[in-house]
Parts: sequence; C-alpha cells; structure tokens
Amino acid sequence: MRPSMMSYFILCSLTLCTTLFQATLYGFSFRMFSMLEYVLAMMTQLLLFYWHSNEVIIEVEKLAFALYSCNWFDENKSFKTNLIILGEGLKLPIKFTVGPFQTMSLPTFVAILRASYSYFALLRQTQEKQKNH
Repeated sequence: MRPSMMSYFILCSLTLCTTLFQATLYGFSFRMFSMLEYVLAMMTQLLLFYWHSNEVIIEVEKLAFALYSCNWFDENKSFKTNLIILGEGLKLPIKFTVGPFQTMSLPTFVAILRASYSYFALLRQTQEKQKNH
C-alpha cells in the first residue's frame, strides 16, 4: 500500500481518539452529537477497507482448498499443469497491508478501535486528574 495510505490510517486512528475526547467535553449538546456522527462515519470508512481486505484473505484461502477438492485426477495434463501452477502461486499469502506494519483484516480493525479507545481513556483520565488538582 502506498505511504500516503499508511499515513491516512494512522491519522484516522488519532482523529477517532481526539474527536471522541472532544465530544465528551461538550456534554449533551448538538456539537457532541455531530462529533459522534463524525466518529461513526470515520469508523465506517475504516471498516469498509478492513472488511473487504479480510474478505480477500478468506476467498484466497477458499480457492486454495478448492484446488484440492476438485476432481483433478480425471482431467487432462494441461489442466493438471495449470492447477499446479495456480497452487504454487497460492502458497504466497495474498493480503493487503498498511505499509510494512500490519495486515488489513477485521482483527486489525478491532485492534485499531481498542487502541483508539485506550488513548481516549488515557486522555480522559488525565483530564479528570487535572480537574481534581
């Protein structure tokens, strides 16, 4: 994936965290609800990338299994040769990554949400300590 895409995903995570934090500062107001709507839109946008990347991983795994499940032994030599070539090509994992760092999959999406929430909780705790002092 291009470096600009990697920085986009990092910025999305940070934006999720800070926007959620800012939304809690306003209490129940129109501004808070508009910020929460923005957070949901960003999460949906990230989910679309990670969901479809995860689907590619799943379908490639199904394809590799389907190669061995077909009735290949009754086919001609050309079919068997093509099947071997395809099987060798599928030995390399086909997946999308964000830079060299992470695979785009649903567990990674959940990890991003957890990290964003952890940063949010840390900011919130720091704010509470400052109010009490």
